[in-house]
Amino acid sequence: MIIDPRQCWSTPTDFFSVLNHEFNFQLDAAATVENAKCPKFISPETNALKVPWIGKKISHCEQLENRIDITSLSSNSEISRVYVNPGFSDLGPWMKKAWEEAQNHPNGIVAVMSLISCSTDWWKRYVDCVEDTRETHKAKFIRLIGGKRIQFEPAPGIEETSNSRENCLVIFMNEDQTMFKNPFIHTWDWTETEAYARYGNTGRESTSVAQAIQA
Repeated sequence: MIIDPRQCWSTPTDFFSVLNHEFNFQLDAAATVENAKCPKFISPETNALKVPWIGKKISHCEQLENRIDITSLSSNSEISRVYVNPGFSDLGPWMKKAWEEAQNHPNGIVAVMSLISCSTDWWKRYVDCVEDTRETHKAKFIRLIGGKRIQFEPAPGIEETSNSRENCLVIFMNEDQTMFKNPFIHTWDWTETEAYARYGNTGRESTSVAQAIQA
């Protein structure tokens, strides 16, 4: 898979640390060695749209060594929780793949970073479906990201610009995990979470704040 560097905007560490505090992701399914957020990741050379993300034998993952100590996994660990920031040029195939992969484990969860794009075909078909047919796949949660707007980090050689668009997290789960038919849509202010108090703008836990919370 050939990747346009202009689409390789990395999730900022402070935001991911807050999100990962809740989900404890095991795999970053769309990453490079420079911007991977989990020790296990799938690189563009592998083409994540054509390989499994969830299950016991995910041998095509690459492994970061001594770089990001977020999740501890052995080579034989079963993967069920996946994060994806695939770039926003063609989100439809990624949404479809995310739903499919979430069905491959009883506790499957795939969280996709997305634009809020309610008028697009891929949103109507894979996110907040207007039709309840076998050809449509629904997300379980749509988190509208509130609070501080996410400022994505550019790939090397790409000029850094301010993010002017609204984003959301589209969360797919195994269909057997939830009872409701339609996505639960809500605004999520990630800067108001306990995890943000711990990680702040650095992505690293603040000992003094953590101790204060525990006290």
